[in-house]
Amino acid sequence: MTLRLRLLLGYGYLVGLILATAGSAMLGFLHLSAGIDVVLGENYRSIQAGMVMIDALERQDAVALTLLLEPGGAPAGREELARLDRTFRGAVGRAEANVTEPEERPVLAAIHRRFEEYRRRRDAMIEERPARPLTAYEQQVAAEFSAVKASVFDLLDINQRAMIRAGRTAREDALRNGAWLGLLVTLALVSLVFLSRGLQRHVLARFERLRRGMAEVSEGVVGRRLLEEGDDELTMIARQVNLLLDRHQQLAARMRWRMAQERQLVLGLVRRLGPDVAVYGLDGELLAGGLDAGGATREAVVEWIRGPGRRRLDAAEDLAELAGEVHRLDGQPVELLATADGRPVGWLVRGPAEAG
Repeated sequence: MTLRLRLLLGYGYLVGLILATAGSAMLGFLHLSAGIDVVLGENYRSIQAGMVMIDALERQDAVALTLLLEPGGAPAGREELARLDRTFRGAVGRAEANVTEPEERPVLAAIHRRFEEYRRRRDAMIEERPARPLTAYEQQVAAEFSAVKASVFDLLDINQRAMIRAGRTAREDALRNGAWLGLLVTLALVSLVFLSRGLQRHVLARFERLRRGMAEVSEGVVGRRLLEEGDDELTMIARQVNLLLDRHQQLAARMRWRMAQERQLVLGLVRRLGPDVAVYGLDGELLAGGLDAGGATREAVVEWIRGPGRRRLDAAEDLAELAGEVHRLDGQPVELLATADGRPVGWLVRGPAEAG
């Protein structure tokens, strides 16, 4: 598996967990919000209808007592009773259209039945106009009024309990969503730890070993090779570097062999020229020769090569003109050696005997 594919799989898995966490949080929030809106909205409408019933019922009772105690207001009072009856029935209709709990239907049926009984007794008592209206009200109407009112309070209580249950359910859903999100976050963190350790072990540590190996190679450590592990891009780099090092060593060995052969050839040529002939490099280093005219003479030759000879080379505009040029140093000829294209390569120094 390539290094690129490993990194893509690891970070793709981590990104997937993060997206799953964010998506779960969003979906959980939307589901919870929608559920709360529906439950609270429906129960709020039922509670609102119940409050309208209570208000209309209280007003009806007050108007009925007024009509019993003050007969002169009968026409206006009857119209008000009719209006309040319509208001009560309308509220009952809205509650019936918004039934959300199974217990609501029998309660609404009881409200409807008891209200009709209450209205029948109330209207009959108003038509009868008893001599003792309050006593008649207590005996004929008050019980039905209380029964209707109690049924309406039962309806309110049902919806209140439904809202409490909805709140409890929402809290439980929130806890479950929180636990699920916590699990996903924990899994993401644990995965991140393992991914970091894997990255450290399989990528960064190998990069560090590769860096140290390259540093040792650049410092000239002979025989140093990079570790080839796995089958990815880093292994390919290490393999290619090792191939380059092998080729470099092969070329270096060939160069050393060739230089040794050429040195032997130079030594043979110099020896053929005579025992008092020597070859110096451009830096004044003795390369080959048997020149042995005493330490002072050799030191003088080296001093001349590194001093006037070096300045002569640096000042020359055309080095080819200097090829074969001979200088005399205490009776010893010093000749510049150059290649076929005029590039200087060293100095040939002959002893007095050879010069003669």
